[in-house]
Amino acid sequence: MKRYFVYVTFENEAQAEKVVESVVEKRLAACANIFSPHKSVYWWDGKVEKATEYAAVFKTTEDALSSLKDHIIEQHSFDVPCVVALPIEAGNPEFLKWIGDEVGM
Repeated sequence: MKRYFVYVTFENEAQAEKVVESVVEKRLAACANIFSPHKSVYWWDGKVEKATEYAAVFKTTEDALSSLKDHIIEQHSFDVPCVVALPIEAGNPEFLKWIGDEVGM
């Protein structure tokens, strides 16, 4: 079974922590890392916007990916949240096994 990194951005640290905790509690991801605030520059409503955001990377399995995505979007404050999944092509076999063991799907 494939493993995935799921990258998500949040408008603030409190929202990132809330979503990360709910995802891990529901066992949709084995864990997640929340990264320090960073600047984002993007197009929105026809103009360039700038914001400070927090990013999180979730570690999950192929079986849980759809439920994880749906849960994050449901909990998110953005109109169009960034939720992208990147397959893990290689890594420490014990770590990859741990992800599978901890995700409840």
